[in-house]
Amino acid sequence: MPSKCLSALEGVYHGESMKKVIDFIEQVQRVVCMICFVVFFVCIVLQVLTRYVPFIKILGIDEIATYSFVWASLLGAAVLIRDEQHFAFDFFRSRAHGVSRLVIEGFIYGLLIIFSFYLMVMGYRLTMKFSTWTLTSLPKVSQAWTWSSLLLSGATMTLYTVEKLVEKVRIGLEEIRK
Repeated sequence: MPSKCLSALEGVYHGESMKKVIDFIEQVQRVVCMICFVVFFVCIVLQVLTRYVPFIKILGIDEIATYSFVWASLLGAAVLIRDEQHFAFDFFRSRAHGVSRLVIEGFIYGLLIIFSFYLMVMGYRLTMKFSTWTLTSLPKVSQAWTWSSLLLSGATMTLYTVEKLVEKVRIGLEEIRK
């Protein structure tokens, strides 16, 4: 039975091509996350400077800072899932072996899939709902840009979690088979 499951999983996650695609997505996500953080930092510095320099006001800088921080946080959270730095019940997981470890890993990743899929679905709904709305201080910018961070991070969290689940099940079945 485990050998049939193992061969089926190898078919799902076979070769390096899928891993290369996911690696590329992660690298793009890391770059966008860093860009968002730099934008956030620059906006905060500009906000502080404009308090002390008379007659200078930069419109929308507070909203740009807020939303770039949101984007950086959500994209960073997705990358942390891929790096396995997410919340986990490590107390139980580290003490378990064989089938019990596989069940605990499956439970943890199952919860993450449910959460990230929900985040993706709600992100889509909110993006569509607020697509005609604009930012208060930047009336030409749609609020869809702010809400789409939920959609994108939820989608990549789901992708990374499914990848890790398949990997953990494959490794667990190999351990059981030995």
